[in-house]
Amino acid sequence: MASFPPRERSLEETVNTILPQCDELHIYLNGYKQVPKFLLHPKITVYRSQQEIGDLGDVGKFYNCENWEGYCFTVDDKILYPKDYVKTMIDAIEKYGRRAVISLHGRIVKPKCTSYYHDFKKAFRCLDTVMQNEFTHVVGTGVLAWHSDTFKLDFSTFETSNMSDIWFSIALQKEMIPGVILKHRARWIKLSNLQDNRVSISAACSNNDQVQTDIVNSIDWILSCPFKL
Repeated sequence: MASFPPRERSLEETVNTILPQCDELHIYLNGYKQVPKFLLHPKITVYRSQQEIGDLGDVGKFYNCENWEGYCFTVDDKILYPKDYVKTMIDAIEKYGRRAVISLHGRIVKPKCTSYYHDFKKAFRCLDTVMQNEFTHVVGTGVLAWHSDTFKLDFSTFETSNMSDIWFSIALQKEMIPGVILKHRARWIKLSNLQDNRVSISAACSNNDQVQTDIVNSIDWILSCPFKL
């Protein structure tokens, strides 16, 4: 997970929901002047941008990813995860024989779209009901899980900050690894009431997404469907 100071209060809520479900929690702090006391826990490893390689934005959640082994989860500092979240995602990983990455959020892109945020074929939201499992192009990395047997990720994949969904999904495309949106009910995933919607990547970029659009249009997307859902 990555975080920055305006999200400190929601970060604590997120940590409280995900920490009991994981063996290790790695958090990259962008621009924090000090480490919040609630992160001083034996299961938590903290990386500070001032001591590592600078402000990485949301890409910080993938810091040191070359060394990840086992079940890998990337989470978001404004999301509240249900108590059965990790088990549900692992069950899905195993259901498909570790042949796919699993997410609850994403989209199917249009060829040569005019806007990454506004011109797409189909979208899946983690906060809303998704009626059935679906193959997708772009996976949301705030609600993402896979096994290292499926995919070995290199941090150099992320050529720019604050576009981790796009770069991760392009890496999947290059390896022909399917992304699966897992069916779920609305409000199974919730947002912290302590987070500020005005301070987000989508808020900053939704009306100025030419860079994202150009990157998405730089490849021919394939909807990989190698097995039945």
